[in-house]
Amino acid sequence: MRAAVLSWIAIGLWLATAVAVGAMLVRGRTEPTDDGRTAVVLDPGETAFVLGEMQVLLASLQSIVRGLADNDMKAVRAAAVRSGGSVVSSVPASLALKLPMGFRELGRDVHDAFDEIAVAADQGETREMILGHIDRLIGRCIACHSAYQLR
Repeated sequence: MRAAVLSWIAIGLWLATAVAVGAMLVRGRTEPTDDGRTAVVLDPGETAFVLGEMQVLLASLQSIVRGLADNDMKAVRAAAVRSGGSVVSSVPASLALKLPMGFRELGRDVHDAFDEIAVAADQGETREMILGHIDRLIGRCIACHSAYQLR
């Protein structure tokens, strides 16, 4: 009888922990804002990391556009690879847990878009086609900046 009660208590505690961790993974460390966006609450070093990552993304985008203007698909590919999905592993796990699911999904979409541009440059897609990829990439950036702010 006593073992059964302890088992039920253990199961209850496990479920409560699973729900709490699941909620943290979905919601991250956030709070509402006056402008309707979600504030992602980070430590100063984490904020600097995220902002630094955004600067790299923007620099890669500029290099892609420069490569398109010069009709240099090797430069387009190299710039796109710099911000592709392979860099996602550099995000510290402690930071990733603080980011809400939607922020992480948009971030992953942005990195995937850079990978798509790299593949498009490799496969000889036209500049117009690659500009279409860039349009979708910038749309993802706008969606994220419209939904979130760092605090």
